[in-house]
Amino acid sequence: MPYAPKKPCACPGCPVLGECPVHGRTVTRKAYDQTRGPRHSDRATWKRTSAFVVARDPWCTWGALPRDRRPAFACGQPSTTAGHIIPHAEGGSDEPENCRGLCASHHSAETSRFESWNRPR
Repeated sequence: MPYAPKKPCACPGCPVLGECPVHGRTVTRKAYDQTRGPRHSDRATWKRTSAFVVARDPWCTWGALPRDRRPAFACGQPSTTAGHIIPHAEGGSDEPENCRGLCASHHSAETSRFESWNRPR
């Protein structure tokens, strides 16, 4: 049974086929991070901010205007996570003013709208 040929290393100019012992997956990971945008600078700070936002917005604010936080329609679900109003990739910050409480299903829907593969290039 034939096998697919090995892919070359992602580092430009590297002659290795397959998993490179020098570069590994770091080059591919770095390229992905650049398209995705910056990550949370400090995970502990983000956990505190997220807990504050969920306490501030106990109900899902999916239908709300970003600064108003009064829902235009009631989702009816308690918020379980904090979502960014302006995503990192578009220059948003981790400040509580840029976050709102969302239920899990609406956070997933919002995240899929802003992921890099859905954005026009």
